[in-house]
Amino acid sequence: MRLAEFKELLPLQEFSAVDVLKAARAMDEGRSYGTLDYSHLEPEQRQQAANIARSLLPALKRHMKSASGSQVKDTLQTVVSQLLFEVTKLDPDEVLTKVKQQVYVFDAKVSLPSVDSKSLLLPEFGSLTQGSWRICVATSTTPQPALLELAEGAAPRGVLLVYLGVLNPERRKNLRLELFKRRKSMLVVDEALVTVALADISDHRRAVMEIAQGYSGADPYRDYNRSAVPPEMFKGRSWERSAIEHSFGSHIVFGGRRLGKTALLRQIHATPPANAIFAYVDVDSVVDASNAFEQMSRRIPIFTSPVRNEDEFTATIAKWLDEDERRRLLLLIDEADNFVLYESRHNFRCIRTLLRLMADTGNRFKFVLAGLHNVSRIARTENSPLVHISNNPLEIGPLLGKDVDDAEFLIRGPLAAMGFEFENREDAWRILSFTNYYPVLIQVFCEELLKIIHERVQQTNRLPDLISTTLVEQALESADVRGKLFLTFEKTINSIEGRYELLTYILAARELVDHGSGMSAEGMTPAEVAERAIEYWPAAFPRGSDPIEIEYLLEEMEGFGIARRTYSGGFALRSRSLLELMAYDEADLTSKLEQYHKRRPDRIFDPKNNRRLLAKPLPTVDSNGHLSPLTNGQEADLLAPFAPAAAVKADGSPMSSRAHGIGVVFGTEWAGVRFVEAALMDAERTKDGLVEVEPRTYEAKKDLFDDVKRPSRSGRPRVLVVSSKTPWRPDWILEAERLGRVRKGEVRIVFVGDPLHASAWSEDTAVLKRIRPLVKLVRLRPVTRSYLGSRLESLQLSGDLMDRIIEATGGWSETVGPLMGRIAERPSQASTLIEADKNALLAAPGLYDRLGIQPDLAAFFRELAQYAHGSVITYRDFQHLCTTDGRKIVPSVLAVYSDVLGIISFSPDQSGNRSLHKVDLNPLVLAALLKAE
Repeated sequence: MRLAEFKELLPLQEFSAVDVLKAARAMDEGRSYGTLDYSHLEPEQRQQAANIARSLLPALKRHMKSASGSQVKDTLQTVVSQLLFEVTKLDPDEVLTKVKQQVYVFDAKVSLPSVDSKSLLLPEFGSLTQGSWRICVATSTTPQPALLELAEGAAPRGVLLVYLGVLNPERRKNLRLELFKRRKSMLVVDEALVTVALADISDHRRAVMEIAQGYSGADPYRDYNRSAVPPEMFKGRSWERSAIEHSFGSHIVFGGRRLGKTALLRQIHATPPANAIFAYVDVDSVVDASNAFEQMSRRIPIFTSPVRNEDEFTATIAKWLDEDERRRLLLLIDEADNFVLYESRHNFRCIRTLLRLMADTGNRFKFVLAGLHNVSRIARTENSPLVHISNNPLEIGPLLGKDVDDAEFLIRGPLAAMGFEFENREDAWRILSFTNYYPVLIQVFCEELLKIIHERVQQTNRLPDLISTTLVEQALESADVRGKLFLTFEKTINSIEGRYELLTYILAARELVDHGSGMSAEGMTPAEVAERAIEYWPAAFPRGSDPIEIEYLLEEMEGFGIARRTYSGGFALRSRSLLELMAYDEADLTSKLEQYHKRRPDRIFDPKNNRRLLAKPLPTVDSNGHLSPLTNGQEADLLAPFAPAAAVKADGSPMSSRAHGIGVVFGTEWAGVRFVEAALMDAERTKDGLVEVEPRTYEAKKDLFDDVKRPSRSGRPRVLVVSSKTPWRPDWILEAERLGRVRKGEVRIVFVGDPLHASAWSEDTAVLKRIRPLVKLVRLRPVTRSYLGSRLESLQLSGDLMDRIIEATGGWSETVGPLMGRIAERPSQASTLIEADKNALLAAPGLYDRLGIQPDLAAFFRELAQYAHGSVITYRDFQHLCTTDGRKIVPSVLAVYSDVLGIISFSPDQSGNRSLHKVDLNPLVLAALLKAE
């Protein structure tokens, strides 16, 4: 590092009295001057360096002595242009200039060098100046207070002082001390620094900057709020940037608040290539599609005035692109959550227009949506127009993986540029762990570390030589630092959605218990998290909330860098350091959890749990008008991996598809198992030709395998849906997963299973252990409360009806769907219709079969219902019933069977003791079993 090398030279005798004329001769002759070697410079470099040292600096001294202001100006402009950066304008500052004291001050405009990702340039001397500078020249006779005054009142302009003479080590040290104490930024360039910088073979201009800024004050870690993060402080995200910029790269960007989405988009916006426009627009306040077109057109410079309709918008862009085939337009749409929510309620008018424009221009026009949870959810949802572009969404989270080195550089780089090196590199890693690798937390921590250093300097009047471990530990243990980090982290999770915050505290509570007991952190299952969520925030997580809903939220939190999956399949905090930020002790954490009891839930956008009414894509299945047995999220889980890969490598070349495998769907008649094939055939992705969905019934395993080996006629990925009429068994799945086309991602197989298949699945425990990690298991579940609530709200009916509907129908698609259809026709009679359906369902023929209760298990389930009615039963009770009265039921087998069909759910006990897990029967199942025979 240049600054460190300069510091090593300073104590040498020759640098306390540099003779620039002798140095110039050494430059001319290509030899050494003391320890400085000019022999490695190219002839042109030596000539320029010698001219600065031999002619320009002495000339500047002469003009100042003769008080020739115009000549000082011209010569100074030449010196700075050759030494640092091109000066395009230089105007005298008559107020600050003191001719008699030989101090000249000018207001300047300069052309700054570009910033690369590994630059050590500080923002105060780079992008924050926007090319505006105060350039000063003074001599060795100028007292230090007068020099320091030159830095006053200049910000945000940069300040450069050309010091004609040599600063001795003591004076240089004192100048740095005072500038740091006053938090003032000024580059002081003396003749010793000039002679050293001119020996730099790679870039003497950069050398001047990097050495001089190490003797100045600066505040690089300040909070830039909604302003663009200076490029000097933006580290990492290179492959994400490439994926966004590539015409066929990622279109969806999501992540927690202040994790770097906006900073990334603004960096891209600021550096478009030739013949391209990169436009950035914040649509947080957009109220409708017309307003969206207006805001976007305001930010795209080809529009002479804003437009409010799609025809003008698309015609203007298409015309501009047609005028030059080299042109590209990338539209970066930030803060898109409210926009996506509005669009979902209005048939995606604006988004459909953008998609058509993108297709019509061969992706020479491209748009990117960036935001928080709504953008994340729409990316994972089937049956929206965004399915075409949501295959490779970018999660912007902590600086991990390829960005770890950049995370470390974000800590060490700016501090080193200020002259502060870590005594132990491990301390930088401790900071990274403590801040969870979050860029914003790194920024806050380092800002606070600098404040601690500043306070110590004010007390001792001495700058530290190194950042010691003791100093880092002081910052790590500081309650003030922790408080500010927590407030920043709290904003990250709070600004997404309130439910994330609660789930984060629940994971933290488990982390605290596990750590205190010395247990390894296996995390919590979604069911365990659901139970705690129901306990602490019943308004947001009512009793009966499906753990699958919780799992979706936890997966989103994983994408936001808050949670992580453990090796056992559970979820835990991504880093224990988050726990240390969130609470001081268990009592503090408990207090925060209890605050949710009376809190009102947020209004949520939950497209992944929506369902739609089916058409009739299969002539043999009368699915028309039936409620889909699959949620939008489940359809995406089964079909989305086959969308054409949009991922690109850092060099812009496409990545191969990563997705392949097996899906397994289980359900009962009333869960709509016979409509699964129709639902997948009727999905948006299928109808748009992104995949070939092929429902099949096979007589034998060989028939299936022969079909898998057949290539796709269209070239699109094939999805073979093996119907429940096929006598498949778990061993089919095990062998199918090994097939070449399946592993290459060319074919995916979805096995659909009814209660008979579920029975075989649960009994074959040896095979089940081997195949369970290899498949995507989808259970047909009751509708979610969020879906039912939105339906009732659309009919302007009270949400109080929700519990009655679930109790009457069990929430199954084939029971709740028809009821909601009748309520939609006669909303004023909702209560009567609910009661009538409840009675009709319990009187339906084949009731047990439709719910998945096999005849040989009916007696057991009736006794279980008697136990469960009005009391709480546990898994231990369940085990006991399986083996009493001469029964030889294997509890673990029946538990798997009941779980995959939705007959029973096992809510966890907070102790984690499986034998104490609560057993909950589906409401309709319970009512059916209690019904008098």
